[in-house]
Amino acid sequence: SHDRIQELVERAWKPLMACAVVAGTILIATTFGQNNTLPQYLCAPLNNIYGWLMCLAMMGWFRSCFDRTGRFATYMTRSSYGIYIVHYLIVNSLGYTLKVATSMPPVCMYLILTVAVFALSPVLYELLRRIPLLRWCVLGEKR
Repeated sequence: SHDRIQELVERAWKPLMACAVVAGTILIATTFGQNNTLPQYLCAPLNNIYGWLMCLAMMGWFRSCFDRTGRFATYMTRSSYGIYIVHYLIVNSLGYTLKVATSMPPVCMYLILTVAVFALSPVLYELLRRIPLLRWCVLGEKR
């Protein structure tokens, strides 16, 4: 059953995470600088092994450590879809601006984007959900 599989993944999250880190390290060491959008890269066995291991490890880790109910979990349950939708606006607009208007190294851009997405997505979602026309246009919520 699904519950049995989820419990198995929860118990095995640490070995899965260790294997994922090893696979990710090998993947980066052997493919750094390559175009990671090409089908040859995306279909490579090591890339897919890393992806599966990390997904399973993260699912097990979150079930093990974060399967709790509280104010934050309740808020995220209610707001996750809207935050998911608006995070694209932030990534695309800020990412494009950083790429075009600055000469920062990519690592700095990724760090800025990561912090900005986590900080601004809930703020933008809360702003948009309070304006009826924008709420309907962007989030598809009538109320």
